[in-house]
This record gives sequence, structure tokens and C-alpha cells, in this order.
Amino acid sequence: MVPDVVAALITDAMSAYGLAGSSASTAVGLSAWQKLTANRTEQARQILIEELRLGQKLIGDVPDAELASVTFRYARAAVEGTARLNLRLLAAVAAGQMREKALYADEFLRHADMLASLSKEEVLLLGEFSRAEAVPRPTEATKHQIWQTVKDEMQHLHNHSEDETRALAVSCTRSGLISLENGPWVEPMFPVSTKSLRALNALADIEGVLHRHRRQQSEDSGKHA
Repeated sequence: MVPDVVAALITDAMSAYGLAGSSASTAVGLSAWQKLTANRTEQARQILIEELRLGQKLIGDVPDAELASVTFRYARAAVEGTARLNLRLLAAVAAGQMREKALYADEFLRHADMLASLSKEEVLLLGEFSRAEAVPRPTEATKHQIWQTVKDEMQHLHNHSEDETRALAVSCTRSGLISLENGPWVEPMFPVSTKSLRALNALADIEGVLHRHRRQQSEDSGKHA
């Protein structure tokens, strides 16, 4: 049921953008536009279907108006060229909201506008914050120790220097997912995750999204090898 419903909704959204048919007078122009976006929108559709299936919630339980609004916003992100990683994050948020019986267009739109603008490196950083905070720690562990772990992982796994990681963290403050706090004398201000990031991770599981994105990239590379 999920593929049929999502396919129909995305087709409707594409029609609104002039991508699902054309008149004789505009056929030439639309053909070029359709070719430019066809692969992009098909990938987006497959990502959305995969993430909704993982959500383990019947799509029929979601009010039609909410589902249509969410799908339209997602389709808009695809048409605008939003990266596949960001599309998967958006789809995971929708699936998470469905799982929690709280798929509301207004809430999704708030996430969408913020998540669509993140760079790949920023998503990696957010994933490292979420992973570091998930590891059991001694009671004396501090937020600054989490930041130290994030810096170490960004260097070891992603080859980012401390300065690059800090710059990414500061950049993420615009999203409200990271904030700066007063630290020890060796580092007067340091980045910490916010309640918004923890809520996002509860919905979307950022590390899981990154894992599925890497798997898809690997599969795509294999097809073109």
C-alpha cells in the first residue's frame, strides 16, 4: 500500500510543478525540464518509500490532508535539488512522526526547512553528537567530554581537523540543533547538542540514516562499476 499511495501523491505534486505532462505549446521546454528532474524525483520516491516502510506504521492511519502536505513539501525539496542524504533525513522524520502517531504538516515543515539546508559534513557532525551521547558514560562525564569525543571521531573517521569540526559546529547553531556553552578555561566556549537535536534523533535516528545512505551509495557504485 505504501508504494502506491506515495507514488500517487508524488505524481500529484509533480503535476503542480508542471512535471507530469505538457501541452503541445510547451512540450519542448518541459521535456528538457522533465529529463533534468526525472531521475532525481524517482530517487526521492524510492527513498521515501524505504523510510516509510521502516517506520512500521500503516500509512492509511495518517489523515489525507497531512500526508498530502508532507509529501508535497518533500517533493518540492527533490525538485529543488536537495541532496539525497537530506532527502533521506526528511523521509526518516516523516516515518518517525508516523511511528509516534504525530505526522503533522506544520511540524514536518519546520524540520524540512532546516534539514534541507544542512551540508553533508554538518549531518556527519550531528550524527557524531548523537552517537557520542548514546554511549553509556560515568556520572561525572560532562558535555565537554562529549565534545572531545565528537572532535576525535570527526578526525579519525572523517579526516576533519579540530578547527574544521568547530567551524561545522558553529555553522550548525543556525539550525538550533547545536548551541554554545561556557566551558573550562582551556576552551571558554564549546558546542553542545540541544533538545531539538535530541528530539530529531529520536524521530529519525541520524546514524541509521547515514548508514542507509552509505549503503545506497555503495550499491549505486556497484551498478556503475
